[in-house]
Amino acid sequence: MMSAYLLEAMESEESDAEQRLEDTTFIGGYPRLPAEVELPHCAYCGALQMFFFQVAFPSDHLWAGYTLALFHCTACEYPDEGFLVPTLFKPEDKPLDIPAHFFDKYQINFRIFVFLTEQGEIRQDYEPRIGFRHWKMRLVADDYPENTEEEDSAFISKVGGEPSWIRFDNTSATYAGSVPMHFLLQVVPNFTFDTVLDAPPQVFTGSIDYGRQTLDWDYELFLNSSLYFFGTSEPNQNIVYLVLQG
Repeated sequence: MMSAYLLEAMESEESDAEQRLEDTTFIGGYPRLPAEVELPHCAYCGALQMFFFQVAFPSDHLWAGYTLALFHCTACEYPDEGFLVPTLFKPEDKPLDIPAHFFDKYQINFRIFVFLTEQGEIRQDYEPRIGFRHWKMRLVADDYPENTEEEDSAFISKVGGEPSWIRFDNTSATYAGSVPMHFLLQVVPNFTFDTVLDAPPQVFTGSIDYGRQTLDWDYELFLNSSLYFFGTSEPNQNIVYLVLQG
């Protein structure tokens, strides 16, 4: 089993809140991507997607030396509630096997990039909409902090180790019948993505029964669910599966 690392978001008063060249694991600010990577646009509405966070995997992680970055559209009006969150594959049989064609139309209004960490550079061609916060990564011995009850570990963001499920075990076992899927990281539910001054409001991602609305506060990601990321042994940005619970 891979070691587990806590992800602790540093508040602005705890750090200088200035993004540095050496920052590789963080929330908001300027994305750190390879120069040749184009900033993503939503495949549904065409709007530029917003950068939410990225994580550089530690040296003892399965994806050591690589970074995962997540973008998401905040402008969609969602005529179909299926666009509120990434599509969940719902098989009748367990363990879960994700069919090969599943990812053909998966990243529609969000985009995941996976790349060698050393190839990333701060992209000044992107205008930040979420305030920069450093994500401190801290190794823990037992997959959750000392003096924390095991049932509370589901409310902790972490990299590696084993997933801490809020509801039930929904581990992705294989892809295309035989390719193992591995747990990569999880993000705590109800995570706050603080917007910068004058950031455009996020189109309301609640029920479509109320028509077009906007959020007048900070951005949310996939209905504020707890996010569990799974991937193959070899890093592949096109085969990253998200499980949501909340």
